[in-house]
Amino acid sequence: MAADTQRLEEHRSLLLAQRRCPACAEHRPARALLRGEACPHCQTAGLTPHLTHERRLELALGSLRQKRLVGYFLTAAAAVVGGLVPMVATLTTVAAMLLMRRALFHDATAWLSPSRRVTTKLFLRQWLVVSTLLMLIADQVATLLPLPGWPLRVLSAVGAVALYVEVSLGIVDNRLRRDQTSPKLQTGEWLLPLLTAFGMLLAAVAAAALVAAAYAAVGSVFDGLQGFIGGLA
Repeated sequence: MAADTQRLEEHRSLLLAQRRCPACAEHRPARALLRGEACPHCQTAGLTPHLTHERRLELALGSLRQKRLVGYFLTAAAAVVGGLVPMVATLTTVAAMLLMRRALFHDATAWLSPSRRVTTKLFLRQWLVVSTLLMLIADQVATLLPLPGWPLRVLSAVGAVALYVEVSLGIVDNRLRRDQTSPKLQTGEWLLPLLTAFGMLLAAVAAAALVAAAYAAVGSVFDGLQGFIGGLA
């Protein structure tokens, strides 16, 4: 009997994870399930108010949350190849972050209340831009410093992706926890996107300055080579 009950609960959980009614399997909006609204087809309630935060997090992020290390490994593998060319390393990292954002967070925010979902999605997009700019800064530093650029690009690629994913997971976890208590936004949740926008501006200025310096340094190297070759001729 206990085994049958466990299988039934696992089946209901699977349906909920697929945004279906746990009784009749009809598709339901995530926000309706989150609020526990009754299904219009069979009148079965959605998520119960006493559902644990851990279970909500599991429904929101699913098994992909545990597989993010695979994404880090694939990012490293791509950076090993793309890191040989400065800008290719940055583009590879941006592509990796976009893919992991789609895989991990695209559906997760649907489990939040409307106002909290808007601010969370805004922050995740802003944080993606900031992480990309930080990667670009590291890429240009690797070009300017008298250090082996390729290993630094590989490390910065994996570091940027991991930084983006781990911070985003922490934010989603925090927002789901707050949403379980109250759908009303707190002051810090409004301020975070504003502060991140300011951080985006600073990172953009720094990245632009480093890109200009890197191109100037590369240009001076070429000029020196041309002068050297001209002197030999």
